[in-house]
Amino acid sequence: MATMIFQALSMKIENFLIVTFLFLSLSVSAQQEEPVVSSSYNSNEDILMIILTNPTDKKMIIHNSIEGPGSIIQFQFLNDKGERFGFYDEVFSPNWNFPKSISINPRSNIVCKYKMDDIRRGTKRITEIRNVIMDCIIAYSIPDKKIYGVYLNKSLTLKTRQGLSIGFSYDSPVINLSYIKNDDLIRITISNPTDKRMFIHNSRDLHDTSQSFIQFRFINESGEIFDLYTEVFSLEWDFPKLIEIKPHSNIVCKYRLSDIKKGTTRKSEVRKVEAECYVRYSIPEKDIMAVPFKEILTVKTTGHFQIGFSIDSPEVLEPDSVDICPQFPGGYDELQKFLKNNTIYEPEGERNPIIVGFIVEKDGITNPLLMRSIDPYLDREALRLVSIMPKWEPGCLNGTPVRVQYRVLVYFGEMNTLKKER
Repeated sequence: MATMIFQALSMKIENFLIVTFLFLSLSVSAQQEEPVVSSSYNSNEDILMIILTNPTDKKMIIHNSIEGPGSIIQFQFLNDKGERFGFYDEVFSPNWNFPKSISINPRSNIVCKYKMDDIRRGTKRITEIRNVIMDCIIAYSIPDKKIYGVYLNKSLTLKTRQGLSIGFSYDSPVINLSYIKNDDLIRITISNPTDKRMFIHNSRDLHDTSQSFIQFRFINESGEIFDLYTEVFSLEWDFPKLIEIKPHSNIVCKYRLSDIKKGTTRKSEVRKVEAECYVRYSIPEKDIMAVPFKEILTVKTTGHFQIGFSIDSPEVLEPDSVDICPQFPGGYDELQKFLKNNTIYEPEGERNPIIVGFIVEKDGITNPLLMRSIDPYLDREALRLVSIMPKWEPGCLNGTPVRVQYRVLVYFGEMNTLKKER
């Protein structure tokens, strides 16, 4: 009886807090011409809620990423150490529906609900979820104010109750990451939990990302990924095309930290190394052939690798912290033309976008990094496209150009073929 009363009281308190926040959101000055984004977690029903509020006196339209460019959410999973290890992508869904566009009346809001049972499909790590980051990219318009196709980036974090992850599939590899301090080695262990032989299809060179490879990412003291290094799986310092793992056994891939560090010029800032492992594997006796599998793992490095920050690097700001946001030359439409004209692929059909983040400097862009992955081959092409973009117009604060963290969406198709001229 006491438990039922406590749960009922908890629900009332949560509902009161949500209503209170919505009231405060609707009280925002009408001069703010962008959506206000907030979040809440209903622990009783195990539901995440994202609230989009229109603080203006005109109708606002949210453009969902259904049949082309638009809004999208990436749910990222964090463990109790704050390390990311999986993600799940979704569009905005009022009333459990997924419309192409969502209309929000003046000084009103919509609530998008997501069941944790659905969201946690993005990970196979057992009972490790402690926090969920919701990285929202929102495309919106306010036609009566002649505002069309503007993008807003917003990141939200929620704590969840413990024990939200699902168990391993016993027909997929199990990957672990460790660091041997004395030898300064990073070890990636791939285990075969099945009773049949498993084969890992290795990439023989870094240009072939249709097979297995690893992307090492460098993380600074603030938890920011600022550079990366790509490598294939190694067995006894060799790089075989096919790696066999016997039933209920494992292999160990070793990497010298001194070699991995070659991937960055900012060695003094590294505090952790994140390994995003793309594995394509087969279990022929189970008719499992060339199945893709991905795992994100993080390891801390030694003290002598952590030799302090460079004090000459100015602060990097978010787009909503500056007076004038960075812009591709000619605006959003020109950016889309550039991406379409310069890709090596001819897309067929539609699919959700890859998200690439980078820093817009005063004289160009730096530190492109993958923030939302779809396919290893397309991920690499998205990073290439961003790296060859022309100089952006920098963001400004108080009339002075500043460094701004920015994100772009790179679209491919369900099917992608190489262009003939390439």
